[in-house]
Amino acid sequence: MSEQTSHCTPNAGPTSNPGYQPPLLPSFPSLPLSQTDGVRSNITMEMLFSAVNIMNQRLERIDFVNEFGRKLHRRNQYRKNQLKEEYLKLQSHSMKYNLIFGGIIQTDEEEDTETILKNFIKTELDIPDADEIDFQNVHRLRPRRDGKSRNTIARFTHYKDHERVKKVVPQKLKLKPRFTVNQQYPTEISNRRQKLFPKLKELHRRNIRASFVYDQIIVNGQPYDPTREEPHIPIHNNQAGHS
Repeated sequence: MSEQTSHCTPNAGPTSNPGYQPPLLPSFPSLPLSQTDGVRSNITMEMLFSAVNIMNQRLERIDFVNEFGRKLHRRNQYRKNQLKEEYLKLQSHSMKYNLIFGGIIQTDEEEDTETILKNFIKTELDIPDADEIDFQNVHRLRPRRDGKSRNTIARFTHYKDHERVKKVVPQKLKLKPRFTVNQQYPTEISNRRQKLFPKLKELHRRNIRASFVYDQIIVNGQPYDPTREEPHIPIHNNQAGHS
């Protein structure tokens, strides 16, 4: 009896078996080329819209941050200006007793400035008891750029003397333009007043009652408004109404 031996071929595929049938794969309907392009187009547009929305959101956040920064800057600037004005008012208050006299000839460096000032008040301002006025301090300021005599600053001991001297200045020095007597203010306030001075003179030429109060021109009891035409009220008529 002969022995039968079976042989297995390694890695033998299904094709080695003539009777083998591979399973059928599921079939999918194929889309027309135009529909495929439409799907791709829709995806592309959705991505574009999404990118635009994201960009808009980022821009809105940037605008919000910038607007917040601007508001914060304006708030800080407003507060800074407030503090500045408060400081200027404090400075002005500390100078309340001070008057600056201009045009008084300086005799020499060793002059008695207080005695010279009292003599000026007595002779030029016609205040006979000027010798009885008390001062906390009287001294010359730094040299002037125009070469004229240095101004004299005086700090009065009593405010009533300060006001008495200041009150007679407009009348007594009206025909003596070489002399000046002014209230002392911080440099910032003095500059503001200086800019308004031509307007004040113009109002006076038009016989409109106007005066300086701190850093403003007051017309008929109200702060001067350049956009509003002032009523023509002659000074002499107004004075007659108060007499």
